[in-house]
Amino acid sequence: TSVLQGTSRPVIDQQLKNFAGQLADVDAQYVKFLTDNQITDFDAEKTSLNNLQSSLTDENYRVQARLKEIDGRLGEIGRQINTVSPEIRLYQDTDPAAANKLLQLKIDRQDLLSRYTAASQPVKDIDEKIASLQALMARGAGQSPGAARVGINPLYQTVQTEQIQLNAEAASLRDRQAALSDQLAQIGARRQKLNEIEPQYLALTQNRALLQDDIKGLTQKQQEADHEADQQEAAADALGP
Repeated sequence: TSVLQGTSRPVIDQQLKNFAGQLADVDAQYVKFLTDNQITDFDAEKTSLNNLQSSLTDENYRVQARLKEIDGRLGEIGRQINTVSPEIRLYQDTDPAAANKLLQLKIDRQDLLSRYTAASQPVKDIDEKIASLQALMARGAGQSPGAARVGINPLYQTVQTEQIQLNAEAASLRDRQAALSDQLAQIGARRQKLNEIEPQYLALTQNRALLQDDIKGLTQKQQEADHEADQQEAAADALGP
């Protein structure tokens, strides 16, 4: 739209009224467009969606990379844990039977000494038994193995703990990956919608800008016409009746 040059004040007033009416109509269309499409600021929303999509895409790549790393480590742990025993022998008790028998023989010897001399036959016989048992015990013979004590293998426990922690982290990352996929899908759909309605938005904003420029130009011409009228009136007053 172009503003007419050299027009009279009444013509300018009428043009200004017409353009103001047109601008009011376009403004109403613009507001309805924003409301219908749930837009507060078209350009700001496009920029925000682009930035958010870029940020979420980067995070999604990082999640995928970490999941790949965890899967590789879990594979190694799976192979390793099959070669490690869950339990190890901590120690084994010694059967106390032989030691108890030796102690009893020594007690019996003391009892004999209260009734016989050390050179007596009963004392010699028990001395032989004691010596024989001590010899057997020195060679490890005459003793049966006691109860074995077993416990958790620390290496197995360490590997298993890491496996549990990695599985938990992987589950958390998969949940996050699913959430990121949903968010990216929503952003993609919204961006597609904005792209579809952008021509309408541009047409409305261009019409508004043109009408606002026309009104600004006519307002300036109106002020110039008023100023010219004031000058003419002042010149007539100076000439007198």
